Amino acid sequence: MFVLVTVLAAGCGSDKSTAAEEPSSQSTAAATGSTTPDTTTDAPTLVGRWERVNECPQLLKALEQAGLGAIAPSVVGDYFPEARPKELARKDNLCEGAEPFVHYHFFNEAGAFGSLDENEEQVDEGSYELLGRF
Repeated sequence: MFVLVTVLAAGCGSDKSTAAEEPSSQSTAAATGSTTPDTTTDAPTLVGRWERVNECPQLLKALEQAGLGAIAPSVVGDYFPEARPKELARKDNLCEGAEPFVHYHFFNEAGAFGSLDENEEQVDEGSYELLGRF
């Protein structure tokens, strides 16, 4: 079953923290795994907490496939918070030393959406609306 969702959210990376909007009972799913959200039978299956492991080589490949390889040094900054894009651009292997990290999203029954960083601190917030079930 697919669920069509509209998400209205501030961009990932803001410093707002609104943990009260985070669901109290959370389910977790790997990016390639399946999940059974811990919700009531009336709640949409989207409700819950979802996780993805972000890896630099995957990001780099996606940027290259989209024709954006030239800007990769300015996009991989999450992996190298102390480095400037110009420093990264000089690396032979842009992803060398990049450690994978977990990024989370949550959706609650009230229509709130948010993202959590690898430290499980909220980095954005917004709302969503289910437009239909397929």
